[in-house]
Formats: sequence, structure tokens, C-alpha cells
Amino acid sequence: MRRLSCIHPGAWLLVILVATACYSAPPPKKPLEVVRTDTSPDFAGLREELVDIVVLPARPPQGEPSAAGPHLQRFRRLVYQGLLDKGYSPLELGYVDKQVLGDARGDPFDPDDNLGRFEEDAVLALSLNQWDRRFLREEGGILVSATLSLIRSKPKAKLWMHEIRHRLYKVPSGRTEVSLTPDELVVDELVRDLLQKLPPRA
Repeated sequence: MRRLSCIHPGAWLLVILVATACYSAPPPKKPLEVVRTDTSPDFAGLREELVDIVVLPARPPQGEPSAAGPHLQRFRRLVYQGLLDKGYSPLELGYVDKQVLGDARGDPFDPDDNLGRFEEDAVLALSLNQWDRRFLREEGGILVSATLSLIRSKPKAKLWMHEIRHRLYKVPSGRTEVSLTPDELVVDELVRDLLQKLPPRA
């Protein structure tokens, strides 16, 4: 005991730190992946009438908005471009933001608060519900959940919805040919997956 008492306190601290570093907490349990698509029977006959579409700002995850914060704008821009590629006519995002973000009376993410504001034909609501990077070390990916909902303005009717929940998107381990971060590559792949289920306008 006398010998142990002679050990400098800093040495004990070093031993504790090394032991802590060697212990690896198990990764969080990954929920089951869920993919769901709802399409109104009327959507096929109405697609050509959807001239003006409002793409609302993307809703961040509840309780942890900072987790997906840096990716919300890219997510929305890519969805906007994807609508153009499928023959739809979304209103310019800057024009929408001036009206939606500048009005404190409503929720900028909620389609119910924005239907008819632009005399549009439909509103597309975006939600980036989960952006979990805790799986990067053990499984090399980011766990993501997101939803797109297309709502007709007049008369109000949900035309189409596609949801991806708890999907693990793998990120490249080395350099890529494009100058994008792993998170940006995941956003790109997520949007492709979401819009793949949206029928073209014509």
C-alpha cells in the first residue's frame, strides 16, 4: 500500500483515460427500414393540370434541428430541380421564401398554412425527419428519414406521398471524383430515391 501511495495522481488519471479510450460503447440499435408510397387515384388525371407548384422549405428533424440543418437547403434545391426534370413547373424558391418566411402568421413548413397563398395548383411539403451520423464509425453510413407530400390546393387533396424511414446511406471511405462531402453525397442519393417514385407530369 505504501508503494501505491507514492504513485503520482496524474499517473492514475492517465490509466483511467487509457482504459476509457479502450472501451468502445456499442452502436445504437438501428430501427427497421420503412418505405411507403401513397398515390391518389385522381393523380394520373390531374398531373397535366399541375402548372404552378410551391416547394416549401424543408422541415428539420423535431428535437434536433441542427442535425440536418446544413443539408436542408441542398435537399430542397435538388427536389426543385428534380421536379423540373420531370416536367413540373415549381415556382422560383426565392419568390416563395419572401412570402412564406417573411410571414410570421403561419408555419413555413406546413402546407395547410400555405395552400392558396400563391394561387398555385399544388404545394410540395418536404421533411428531413432524421439525420443520424452515429452509425458512421461502425457501419460507414448515415441513418436518414425523409418525406415528400404533394397536396392539391383547390380543392384540397393529397395527391402523392413518398416516405423513406430509417435508411442507412453508406458514405465513401476514400476520395471521390466529385468535390462533395459525404453528407452532400447522401443528400443527393436520398433525393434520387424519393423522386424516383414521383410520376412525370406528362
